[in-house]
Amino acid sequence: MLIFFIYNIEIYYCNIMELIGLIIAILISLIIAIGMLLISILIGPKRDNPSKAEPFECGAEKCTPLPDTFPVKFYIVALLFVLFDIEAAFFFPWAFALLDLKLYGFLIMIIYLAILIFGYAYFWKKGGFDWK
Repeated sequence: MLIFFIYNIEIYYCNIMELIGLIIAILISLIIAIGMLLISILIGPKRDNPSKAEPFECGAEKCTPLPDTFPVKFYIVALLFVLFDIEAAFFFPWAFALLDLKLYGFLIMIIYLAILIFGYAYFWKKGGFDWK
């Protein structure tokens, strides 16, 4: 049985026997992970009490009641952080491949940055960074 994959518009064929080591390693890791889960379910303690359902705060008892919901601004800022964090992750491969991509790669990244800067400016204009 042959497995093929495409890389840079070229098709490489490899025999399934060349991948047998990888397949065995994946199967062993799956068996160990599932085995650990089953063992913990079967022989683990099952004592439930109300204190286990409360959030744990470094061993200190809860002193003030928490609000029912958090302000939406926390979630928006977290999403904005994730967005710009992913943007930074795209810069590294682009920087390494810039000489191979030439002008086309540079222009594509400029368009990508323009879209992100537009979104950042829109968020700023709408008052996303105001904590009032």
